[in-house]
Amino acid sequence: MLEKENESKIESVKLRLYEPEDRVTHRSKEGVIHPVRYKVENEWKDEAMDSASKNMKKPKTSIFKKFFIGAIIFLFGAIGFALYRFYTVDNSVSNENIDIVVIGNAFTKGGDDLNLQIEVTNRNKSNLELSNLQISYPNGVSDDLADYVRLPRLSVGVVKPGETIVRNVKVVLYGEEKSDRIVKINFDYHAEGSNAIFTKEIDYVVNINDSPLSLTFLAPETITSDQPIELDIKSVLNTSLPDGENVIKVTYPNNFVFESAIPAPTFGNFMWSLSDISLKNSISITINGRIIGEDKDQQVFHVYAGAIKTNDKSVMGVVYNSLIHTVTLVKPFLEANIITSDTSTSEERVNVKIAWKNNLPSRITDGQIVVNIGGNVLDKGTIKSNEGFFDSSNSRIIWDRNSNSELADIEPGDK
Repeated sequence: MLEKENESKIESVKLRLYEPEDRVTHRSKEGVIHPVRYKVENEWKDEAMDSASKNMKKPKTSIFKKFFIGAIIFLFGAIGFALYRFYTVDNSVSNENIDIVVIGNAFTKGGDDLNLQIEVTNRNKSNLELSNLQISYPNGVSDDLADYVRLPRLSVGVVKPGETIVRNVKVVLYGEEKSDRIVKINFDYHAEGSNAIFTKEIDYVVNINDSPLSLTFLAPETITSDQPIELDIKSVLNTSLPDGENVIKVTYPNNFVFESAIPAPTFGNFMWSLSDISLKNSISITINGRIIGEDKDQQVFHVYAGAIKTNDKSVMGVVYNSLIHTVTLVKPFLEANIITSDTSTSEERVNVKIAWKNNLPSRITDGQIVVNIGGNVLDKGTIKSNEGFFDSSNSRIIWDRNSNSELADIEPGDK
């Protein structure tokens, strides 16, 4: 019974649902309900998405990322260029592919003409353009590059790949016997298609087996301060000298006192003419003087033989040969010093003492001390010496073992 009641209720609801007039809301239904289809375009979605994407900001690329990308591109470019250069013909120019050979005598006499042949070979695969040779060599015995003689440039022009060019030059070298002189050879050129100047330089060593004139310099190696010194210089001609005013010049240390010379100098007190020198006639010079200085001071004498400049008689233009001699000042073996007052009145007796000392590490035997006395106002009759012997004819006092037994044997440090 219950099921039948429920079915009747459902049927009743269905009937009311489709009735034209709703008895609950009192609204009436008109027309026929049927589906209506509308076409909806989907383009609005793309436009919306485009506008949305425009409003979104793209992230900026980091500068480090840009640098890294650039470096990678450059690396691959460099590798590609290197491969291209490796597998194609190399037209670059290298100094290593340029050979300079000097053909000539490696020995010469000072002052003689030395002929040299210079060969330049281009082993590059490109031309060497606007090329030339520059030859320079020492002017006399000086090694200073500022004093080098520079010959006029030798034009070479274009040197083709595999080509060898030859040029001949003549040089004159001076120097001491068995000394080496350096001839410098510069080859300047432009690489093909380049405005840059490149240079290849080599040195050619020549030994002087005989100087045009030889020098000897005899002087003591050690001397005490303010003692007489004698310098003996001798010059011997080996070959003919070039035309010009040839001289010997001596430079003295600052503490040297020039006293005399035989023969007398021809200019100042330091220059002698070589006009009389010949293969049979040598030149000898003796110089006398003194050196004043402190113990262990080294004083340097320099002797030159060469030609002077025409516009300055005191300066040498070309030096054929030169020597250096060093003299060292030392304490005397038996040192003696004068002790006295600096001033004295007329007719006043002056007391003088001589202080002596053995500076050697060994004993001195038979020591002797000599004092020379002079002056226009000296009264020899007033001279009295203690233990010393007064030699009136030579105005000197002598102390030796005969007058003073202490001078017979002087131990190191005795005074």
